[in-house]
Amino acid sequence: MIYLYTTIDENLSSFDDIIDILRKELGSDFQITFYTENKRCFRAFNNIKAISNTNDIIVIGKFEDIGLNDLAVKESIKYFLEKSVMLIVRDTPSTYECGISPSVNIAVLKTIYDFISNSNQKITPIRTSRRAGAGRTKLDFPENWEELYAKWEQKEITSSEFIRQSGLKKASFYNLMAEYRKILETNKKYKEKYGC
Repeated sequence: MIYLYTTIDENLSSFDDIIDILRKELGSDFQITFYTENKRCFRAFNNIKAISNTNDIIVIGKFEDIGLNDLAVKESIKYFLEKSVMLIVRDTPSTYECGISPSVNIAVLKTIYDFISNSNQKITPIRTSRRAGAGRTKLDFPENWEELYAKWEQKEITSSEFIRQSGLKKASFYNLMAEYRKILETNKKYKEKYGC
């Protein structure tokens, strides 16, 4: 299985080269599951990790997509190494330019892991803006969001009932609803573009 993990503001075409390589290596008969988030809260990424198996492939844009700092990135890479799950990073061509091979991918990830562990060099950008991270904490979707959304879409429950069952305040509900619709729209665009 191939998982593409992205944000709604990433350019759809930015993954074209990787998708082309995957098609050449795996044939046209592969399936991609798209996971999109508005901002990085890592909930979708953690869902992917929970369901991924050995020899699955996870495609991301950059290392900061899997961790806010080098320590978090290092822990995520360690997970991929231990589980033999391939990680393809768009902004790190060495993870895919020599083909899609588990052994090559593991070797590249091991090199990156060792680099983070043994040097003072940063692979995640240092936030220089004083406003970085300012503002309210991002609200995650409630655990039962997808189930409630499906019922709401089928008109089995009203918006008021959705709000009550999710435990959200009205404004939070409508903000999350707008975000969720953007996520669904972006996933639809990826599916249409890549034919999966």
